[in-house]
Amino acid sequence: ARAPVLPVSIYCRGLLRPFKRITIRFGELIPYEKLPFRGRSMAQMRRCASLIAGKINAMLEEGH
Repeated sequence: ARAPVLPVSIYCRGLLRPFKRITIRFGELIPYEKLPFRGRSMAQMRRCASLIAGKINAMLEEGH
C-alpha cells in the first residue's frame, strides 16, 4: 500500500482487568520511504518488522 506505519504500544502492568490503568502511546509516523522494504523477500520483511518492533519496544520501556 506504500502507506506510512504508525507504531502503537499498549502497556498494562500485570493482568488487564476492568478499570485498571493502561497506557496507550502513539509513536511518530514512519514514512514508507524510510522503511528498509524495497521488495518482497523475507529478509526485507524481517528488517521492516524489526524496525517497527524496535520503535514499539522503546515506547513500552517507558512504562506508565
